[in-house]
Amino acid sequence: MTRITIVACTCFVFSVAAVAPGFGFDGMDGYHIITLTDRKRAETIPLSAARDKIENYLRIQKTHAAVETFVGEARKNAQIEVLL
Repeated sequence: MTRITIVACTCFVFSVAAVAPGFGFDGMDGYHIITLTDRKRAETIPLSAARDKIENYLRIQKTHAAVETFVGEARKNAQIEVLL
């Protein structure tokens, strides 16, 4: 489990305005204590409302994969000469 997953799971356990007992973590920018300030009911949205977000997400994923492939190939085929 990643730290983010643990934080997300912990937020379901305690109530609004309560500090998770003994729960805090040391992040890259300091120590963090989590307090749940609000809850929102889960809802299902229609595909028509989510379509743009889904398409954008998939486009970004595809672009990221293409860039990773391109960079990997470029590194494999690169001939670097260091002149000091």
